[in-house]
Amino acid sequence: FVVSGELHESSANGGSLGDEDEISGSTAEGYVSGGTDSYAFSGNLVSFTLDGDATVMLNGDEIDPGAYNLISITADSRADYTFSVTSGLEKSTAGNGTIDSGDKISGSTATGYVNGGTDAYTFAGELINLDVDGDATVRVNGETIADSGPSPVLGIHSGISDTNFATIDRIEEWQDAQYPVQTIFIPWNSDEGHLNWLFDYLLPRIWDAGRIPLITWEPYTPGASAASVDTQAIVENQEYSAYLESLDTTTPDDIEVRIANGEYDDYLKTWVWRLRQWLAGPDGEQGTDDDRRAYIRLAHEMNGDWYPWSPTVGNSSASSYVEMWRHVHDQFRYSGIDTANIEWMWCVNAEDQGSYTAEELYPGDDYVDWLSVDGYQWGTSQDWSSWRSPDAVFGNMLGRVRNLGDKPVCIAETASSSATNSGSDPARKDDWIRSAFEYFDDEGVDMWCWFNEDKETDWAMFNGRHGTERVSYDGERVNAYTAYREGVDAYSGAGAAASGTTPLTSASFNGE
Repeated sequence: FVVSGELHESSANGGSLGDEDEISGSTAEGYVSGGTDSYAFSGNLVSFTLDGDATVMLNGDEIDPGAYNLISITADSRADYTFSVTSGLEKSTAGNGTIDSGDKISGSTATGYVNGGTDAYTFAGELINLDVDGDATVRVNGETIADSGPSPVLGIHSGISDTNFATIDRIEEWQDAQYPVQTIFIPWNSDEGHLNWLFDYLLPRIWDAGRIPLITWEPYTPGASAASVDTQAIVENQEYSAYLESLDTTTPDDIEVRIANGEYDDYLKTWVWRLRQWLAGPDGEQGTDDDRRAYIRLAHEMNGDWYPWSPTVGNSSASSYVEMWRHVHDQFRYSGIDTANIEWMWCVNAEDQGSYTAEELYPGDDYVDWLSVDGYQWGTSQDWSSWRSPDAVFGNMLGRVRNLGDKPVCIAETASSSATNSGSDPARKDDWIRSAFEYFDDEGVDMWCWFNEDKETDWAMFNGRHGTERVSYDGERVNAYTAYREGVDAYSGAGAAASGTTPLTSASFNGE
């Protein structure tokens, strides 16, 4: 720990220091086992790092060591910086820090520059984001950390059965990082049983697991027999994906025209009302501490030619898609739902594969919060595919969507196959994963979500057909990819909220 004044050992409360306990200036370092170490000091406690189970007392009162943290930025020549913490941010003179007029604090974010010296701040909780422009050494509680830049929010799709939830929990343990976002795929099913399953079972379970649902809201409209199915039974029988795909035959190929014309307004009003109730949390009131949040990804990959809501399919046009999006969005506005708890994610395929470009299908800045892209590295898994770099997959479309508006950017679906002309090559997939993470960082992607399901090919990075390491899970040894674990571990806690009432801070939820 570090104090701002003089520090020396003490015998208070039966304390004693051993040879392993050291005082260097205003810093103490050591360990205690089955006893008490005591110190006396002047000034204030600046930072405290504790590894192990111990009770820490300050002037007779128990304290939380995590509430005492010190970050310092040191540079010989000018280095500009900005960083955010979860709470309690203040300037400090500890560690030779100086307080200058050019260094500003706004809420939980500090912005400034250092030139031939040190800037220091104290804070409680965790460091969320850090961006340094220049050659500087950054230390938190005395330990040097890397200049990470703003860390992206992590998401995952790995199915929604009981087994799938257990798999995500095991992935988080394996990679030493949590997912604050979980992607799900939901059809336009008005059956009460289906709505009860979604709003009373699935969404609460995702939230209680510490994740915000990213609802991929697919305008698949089932017929009467398909609408009244037992959704959870289908999920547990691993038949949910097949069920969604079967709805392609019952969905009109001008579905977006019909939605825009109001033919599905009764369903929309019910769905929005149920979502509003869920977002309000257990107390049923909007704008309180137990509010929940959700991302809505409506009618995605519309610039392709495989979904019935794509204007390339059937009797519709680009304008009908835009009108559909705006009509649905307006139903939320009219409902009185708290828009602070919803983010609208407009999502295109990484390549235009239909009659209309992505740009022609953009609903406008007033109707979109996030710009997102779906893209996959197919390898040679298909007769039309080949190995492509992350830039070859995403580069063109990322640039195009960014030209549409000043919005945060998400890679809403991505994964890589291991297929080559000579068979599966997990090491090559491992290399692609590593280069993809570097690419997302370099491009400043604000969120990305991995599609962890072996479907058209071996997309999974955990518990799939192939891998570069073996991991124990549910009494078995399963495949996993080392590059994914190592890359994700670097993002541990990115954007996480401090209190646990919501998986992300408001800034991270909004992509700020």
